[in-house]
Amino acid sequence: MKITFSGYTHIVVALMLLLYSLYSRSLVGLSIALALILVFYYEYHVFFQTKNYIRNIIVERSVDKKICGELDKVKMILRIKNQGDKPIPRLIVLDTLPKFTSTRKKPVFTIALPPRCEAVAEYFFRVEAPGTHGFGELYMSITDPLGYFFEQYSYTANAYTVALPRTARTRVSVKSLQKIIGAYIAGKSLSGLYDLAGYREYQPGDDPRKILWKEYAKTGKLVVRLDYGESRAKTLLLVDIRNYLWYIGRSPNTLAHAQLRLARGILEYLAKTGSHIDMAVCCDVSPKLRIGVEKDVLEAIYDMSSLIKPGEGCQSPLSVYAEQAQYLGIDPMRYDLVVLVTNPLTLLLEGPDPLDKLLRVYAGKLFLIFPDYDYGSLIGRDEYKALLSRIAARIAGPGLGLEIPEIGVRINVERHR
Repeated sequence: MKITFSGYTHIVVALMLLLYSLYSRSLVGLSIALALILVFYYEYHVFFQTKNYIRNIIVERSVDKKICGELDKVKMILRIKNQGDKPIPRLIVLDTLPKFTSTRKKPVFTIALPPRCEAVAEYFFRVEAPGTHGFGELYMSITDPLGYFFEQYSYTANAYTVALPRTARTRVSVKSLQKIIGAYIAGKSLSGLYDLAGYREYQPGDDPRKILWKEYAKTGKLVVRLDYGESRAKTLLLVDIRNYLWYIGRSPNTLAHAQLRLARGILEYLAKTGSHIDMAVCCDVSPKLRIGVEKDVLEAIYDMSSLIKPGEGCQSPLSVYAEQAQYLGIDPMRYDLVVLVTNPLTLLLEGPDPLDKLLRVYAGKLFLIFPDYDYGSLIGRDEYKALLSRIAARIAGPGLGLEIPEIGVRINVERHR
């Protein structure tokens, strides 16, 4: 139990008035002083009884949008229920916001709860970053009607919303990707069913006539043949995000924001080309792999966003994307193209070894894409040019190339206030 400033003021004034009335032998002053002391005692008595009823209070939390876009406004709904038979004369509820969310005013609510009743408190918050925004802890303060005494309690009521990154509009086509992918999807069958372009593992629904039985006899695995007319580019999209990227620049245009918007733009572009896409996203220690995401691009974007917690990121070096292939039993050579969405600052901080390992594992298939960002102001323009030259030289032989596409990844903040 704690006493507020108002409570201290009340009892000090009452005691001083009591002493003064005794000294001056004022009956009126004595009456007022005793009345003030009785009020103070009554407030204490009510509070002492009420604070035991906190166990009867339940809070349920919900949002009106489980899926939203970054910078969207989402309504939070708090249902505060008094399941006891005693009234709660004054309850103060303070909600806490996760990182990269904001409100116009502090979400504090003062309510009175009769027995077996509930109160609903609502407020709007703005989501300022893509990813999963989880709400959990809030605080409740039980007070007396005049607010002289209080006791604070923490309560956990979980809810979340997943914010999707904005679509990065491509103003200039990613020519390198277009050229690479086009080589695998433009061809036509030369002589029908038996003109082999490649093979892949058997999946339910495949034509049994295309099963390579000789391969099955050798390896024990069912594989089917691909004709030239049916062959599609197989692309592995690697989305890298680091915790420090959230603090480079200002929200909602940090480097992490830019990188995630670019990743969505590249994913949508690859899907339009007809490429078969697997996607790996590293958000903690190891990447999470999604197979065949081209079947539902919006669901794939949701999956990527649900794995990401704003302010957090991958805790392993870039080479983890090479190690995951062996860990998951994936043959790196099954892919025609491996696209890594990252940035030059991450490559600078990690040094050349992780990139070299990726180039060895995905030999002749790795393609780097950086978001268009003002790197020169961060590390110096001359240093940035030298860094790009070193990266380009390192990837020139064993990789497919490097590109910084002109994609709109910045948002005009003033328009969204």
